[in-house]
Amino acid sequence: MLKLNRKISESIIITTPTGELIKIHLFSSSRSQSTLGIEAPENYTILRDELVDRYKLDTTDECL
Repeated sequence: MLKLNRKISESIIITTPTGELIKIHLFSSSRSQSTLGIEAPENYTILRDELVDRYKLDTTDECL
């Protein structure tokens, strides 16, 4: 696992094996919560951790 510190308005960029970019923005942060924005190609599914099992059971867009 890579742990990074970011300030508000700073970003992290991930390059996929196919050369596509995923950009993660930090919008706000407090001691218990952070607000992130994620820019990724439309064909990528982005889920909160607690929804992964549910998504595996139901792959329709209803659970997103």
